[in-house]
Amino acid sequence: MVDLIPSSDTVMQILKRTGAFREGHFVYPNGKHSPHYFQMPLAFRYYDTARVWRVGLSRKFRVDRDVSSQLPKVSIISPAREEIPVAFGVRDALSAEQIYWASREGGNECFRQYINQR
Repeated sequence: MVDLIPSSDTVMQILKRTGAFREGHFVYPNGKHSPHYFQMPLAFRYYDTARVWRVGLSRKFRVDRDVSSQLPKVSIISPAREEIPVAFGVRDALSAEQIYWASREGGNECFRQYINQR
């Protein structure tokens, strides 16, 4: 049987297998130190991994209707292009009208937008 909402152990296994879970000494921009870091684009570069996240998140939102019912008009923000497939899965689960993702143009960061033309 396929587990549509992956367990915490499964998520960590995927993050480690794809190299997205990093161990070492990291200093965040706010000056805090951490022995761990998640480099999520490494996990999203594989279609099957992105599908696991997409299906898992959309199922989680579908199971918990209290979350989706509280958000009559929601927009999805993806931190980068690599996460867009996951953003579309969440968009489907929440019937979101808009998806934004971070992009860099000429040294400036901005949001790009997808609008569902229903």
